[in-house]
Amino acid sequence: MITRCRFCMALMLGIGAMTLSPPPNSSAWHADLQPRSEDAVQKVTSEADRPLRVLFIGNSLTYYNNLPRMLEQLAWSSGVPQKLETRLVVFGGATLRSHWHRGQALKAIREGVWDYVVLQEQSALGAVYMVNGTRWITPDPRSFHEYARLFDGEVKRVGARTIFFLTWARKDTPPREQAGLAYAYVQIAKELQALVAPVGLAWQMARMEEPSMNLYLGDGSHPSPTGSYLAACVFHALLYDKSPFGASTTIKGNPIDDRGIVDQNKNETLVSLSYDDARSLQRIAWQTHKAMVAAGGYPAAARPPPPELPRLPTGRKPSIADLQGSWKGRIRLYSQPGTMELDLNWSGEVWKAEAKISFGGKMKDVIPAIAEFAVTAAGISFVDSKGQEGGIVRYQAAFTGKSLSGIGEIIGKEPSYYAVGTLVLKRR
Repeated sequence: MITRCRFCMALMLGIGAMTLSPPPNSSAWHADLQPRSEDAVQKVTSEADRPLRVLFIGNSLTYYNNLPRMLEQLAWSSGVPQKLETRLVVFGGATLRSHWHRGQALKAIREGVWDYVVLQEQSALGAVYMVNGTRWITPDPRSFHEYARLFDGEVKRVGARTIFFLTWARKDTPPREQAGLAYAYVQIAKELQALVAPVGLAWQMARMEEPSMNLYLGDGSHPSPTGSYLAACVFHALLYDKSPFGASTTIKGNPIDDRGIVDQNKNETLVSLSYDDARSLQRIAWQTHKAMVAAGGYPAAARPPPPELPRLPTGRKPSIADLQGSWKGRIRLYSQPGTMELDLNWSGEVWKAEAKISFGGKMKDVIPAIAEFAVTAAGISFVDSKGQEGGIVRYQAAFTGKSLSGIGEIIGKEPSYYAVGTLVLKRR
């Protein structure tokens, strides 16, 4: 069992070792030394009685089903000698960046006496990366890593240790999504010599070995109580270097609503599983932990290829007569598919271009302020001078004779926002 955070380095260095050397405040460490004074014995006893203190910083992936409380009860029921106390600083959709600027998480780190601080980044690594309206794990997690470094510095200043909560990919996404999460988390954990709770990898194993278990809620993103139970088992294995076998299959605690607010006046069932299901999840969590320890403390995590981006088709330079008039069609640049209308009029000297993108009432219409309109060797190009997310929006379309087919691209001011999608317009 890991009893003090400064001795957790053994987990990182013990390649292939399945147990840790006892820390200097454990009785095993002193077995061959001279008898200790009464004060020394009392100090060791008080250290052993002191609970392990863990601060969770994250969002709904952490607070759904009250994962920290579930972990406390799991530890209590598993019979580990050192109990657990947790606190959480969370809000819906939180990124590490937003936590940093809000300040509550920093205050909690500085005011508490923590052994570990768990950092959980937003499900897409704190960035928006959309291709044809579908959100993907960003191939460039620089925003996540930037704020992970800032938080880790604060954690180290108070003598605690950072644990990165390696989350799961959304349901029904290709394997590269989980690979992208693993790569981003493992890279920054290695750099900072932090710990990794490989929850997403345990989910991946559970979905293959126990497909009848539903780890997700209906939205395909948030955890069901079963999914949170598996996450708690993974944290148990990491914190105590001990299998959660035998832990309770039913756990009660304070419920948390969708906003992340704990109801201290209620005590409800957070999860209730059959013995066989709980045992399977406990086994999977322990196997995932053992594999990570055998790999030197960090799971294998190669960088996956980025999502395939749409490309500008082949076109030809249009004449004035080819372009003059109104065009209408579909665009897939935003989170909802939209209808784009483009009116092009030649004044005799310059082109006047006006556009509108509507979403059938599902989103507010976008009225681009068209600038830099140009006829190219392949078709047309222009930008929206109003931009989006503080950045720029660029459009390119190839003229194929019957249509303007191309791509729209949003490049946010911050590197944490990027979107690209196709458009196909035909003359009205």
